[in-house]
Amino acid sequence: MKSDLTEAAVKKRKSKKKDNVKNREWERRRRDKLNDAFNYLAELLPNYDPTRTIAKIDILEKSTEFVKELRLSNSRLLNQQSDSDEKSKHGDCLCCHL
Repeated sequence: MKSDLTEAAVKKRKSKKKDNVKNREWERRRRDKLNDAFNYLAELLPNYDPTRTIAKIDILEKSTEFVKELRLSNSRLLNQQSDSDEKSKHGDCLCCHL
């Protein structure tokens, strides 16, 4: 009976070790994937310098600022396009020249 308990304990311990190895592998893959995503995001930033290491928080802050700038720039371009379309639409109209 004692050997049955010992065998069960050994099996349980081996199973637990396998789970720990799987968890470590999963965590390593997750961490590598996250780091790759941060590196790719950093490469998309203006003034990216591959020779300098940048902290993840800085990558997030700079990315957020860059997206805000792009949105503002896009909004301005759309407004300019809209204004240009209106002018060309009414260019020959006498109502706009009075």
